[in-house]
Amino acid sequence: MVKCKDCGQTFGSTQALSSHVRNVHAVGPKTEDQVESDSGILDLKKEVRRAELSSRLERLKASMAGGKTDLLFLELDRLGKEVADLKKSNGELRATIAAFEDK
Repeated sequence: MVKCKDCGQTFGSTQALSSHVRNVHAVGPKTEDQVESDSGILDLKKEVRRAELSSRLERLKASMAGGKTDLLFLELDRLGKEVADLKKSNGELRATIAAFEDK
């Protein structure tokens, strides 16, 4: 018999104890440093996305100033595909959340 040092629960094997520790004690609220790190990564991703969109907008403006509309239609097509992908991802996330809520 082995005892969990964190909660005092007793287990019949070290394998059961290690599974308990991994599943119960390793999962929990994030530390403040981890939250700040995640937040920094998200901020960086937002900045990169903003820069990409800004670059695309500048190319589109330059093309439109030259009287060309082909780039406009390419951008509209690309944006339509991005919206469709985001809607699909959103639907998948909602289904996953619903599945977890049902458990």
